Amino acid sequence: QRQQGVEGYYDLEIARHLARGDGLTFDGRHPTSGFQPLWVLLLAALYAPLELLTASTPAMRLVVALLAQTLCVAAALAALVRLLRRPIARGGADASPWMAAVAVAVWLAIESVYAMGVSGLEYALQTLILALLLARAARPDDPLDGARLRALGWLGALATLTRFDNALLIALVGAHAAWTAGRRAADSGARVGAVSRALLTIGLPSLLALAGWSLVLWQTTGAPLPTSGTVKMAWSASRLAADPHVADGWLVAKLHHAAQLLGAWPWPYRLGWWTGLVGGVALAIAWRDRPLGRALVPFAGFAIAQTLAYLIVFHGGYAFVPWYYPLMPLLAALAVTAALAAVVERVRDRRIGRALAALLVVALALYALRAHALRGARAVAFAAQEPLRAAAAWTAAVGAPSLADGEAIGAWNAGLIAYLNPHAATRPVINLDGLVNAPDFHADHRAAPCAYLARANIRLLVDVGWPATDDPAGPFAPYGADLRACADRLVPAWTGPADPRQAGRRAVAYRVRPRAAEVAP
Repeated sequence: QRQQGVEGYYDLEIARHLARGDGLTFDGRHPTSGFQPLWVLLLAALYAPLELLTASTPAMRLVVALLAQTLCVAAALAALVRLLRRPIARGGADASPWMAAVAVAVWLAIESVYAMGVSGLEYALQTLILALLLARAARPDDPLDGARLRALGWLGALATLTRFDNALLIALVGAHAAWTAGRRAADSGARVGAVSRALLTIGLPSLLALAGWSLVLWQTTGAPLPTSGTVKMAWSASRLAADPHVADGWLVAKLHHAAQLLGAWPWPYRLGWWTGLVGGVALAIAWRDRPLGRALVPFAGFAIAQTLAYLIVFHGGYAFVPWYYPLMPLLAALAVTAALAAVVERVRDRRIGRALAALLVVALALYALRAHALRGARAVAFAAQEPLRAAAAWTAAVGAPSLADGEAIGAWNAGLIAYLNPHAATRPVINLDGLVNAPDFHADHRAAPCAYLARANIRLLVDVGWPATDDPAGPFAPYGADLRACADRLVPAWTGPADPRQAGRRAVAYRVRPRAAEVAP
């Protein structure tokens, strides 16, 4: 729990409710669509036996999730190794296992910075499906073989359900296959048939998957599209409006924002990210006459398009989040391995190539171990002081037990607080930023939080806030919550540890006294 970030607990909690038969909900009361479906469905399937055996504890569910993520990462790396054990040097001269070991070491070194593979999010599953998709696309046999196109289509459907952004990748894979088919056709009639076949075989499964999931959302939440993207775009718009650089123009604000965010990443991850983006494009161009290079064309295009799309659509930290980019470490691993293979080609001495690969593997492995150890030491040292974890622990031990059945807890960073709440069945934690609340929350209720507190019977607010702020909107104003209409009903209940990263920010809890009209005579 110390190693995992806090974002993944939203998925874990939704999966728990689904395994219990509560449906698509985060708090047991409101339907939600704010998650990526395939990972949550997989977790729910794994949690169902625990529910049947009454062994579903937070610790056990976390262990199951970590094991599932570890297996996904191991399978993804195995697919990467299998891909690179094929001849990758010109003429098929070098299929050394050291080359595959270099790719694995590069991926692990980049991954060790944030450990997204065990974050509780869909990252590990998405990495596996992308690795399988790339390995299948890079097979040296006929790229337009029917079985191969069908495999790409169904893997594409899984990738789309793992994260909806991947629909763009599958469109690019289909377009690349169609372009290849059109070039090989003997005449215009055959060209139309080959292009249509490639597009339909690869693209139709993803379209069916998206249509099916939209129908599920329509039936369960009343809205056919996920709400999380809409919520994040609304947050981004408000942050862009508050950005001082927007006075110099939209483009200036976006460029400054991109430079600031990319510069804020630790340098090893930043280096790996850029290696994946630039190296993937360079490898697709340099090896365009080889199966791997040809297969990389749509993946490199997707890496560029995804980065630009997030930069344009999002702002204020939402554009460059590590779990959005599982493709970058894979592309970086391939690019570094290809560069080493090019050196071996020039040297023409396998012993030197193996020695270089072995040295690189050892260096990257030592770095990964050191980064992991530092992450563990920081987690142990600051676990008790980390504000959100402290708020979750206080809620589980004091806050939730003090409420009556039917009363609720409100939180903006609700994932971990809800996950550790032992009274979730009768005193749930309700998300107040809209990401995993009902689809109508953001449009109809987020602007009037005081009225919503009464409507949802929320009697306790727990989160990381700014209790000493002078903002009349209250201690949670930075989350967009204007509580001045009910300020007289908020009673401080607890103050926890401060956030060492932001002055004035600390774990806090407030009792919400009912209005006179809500008190029974």
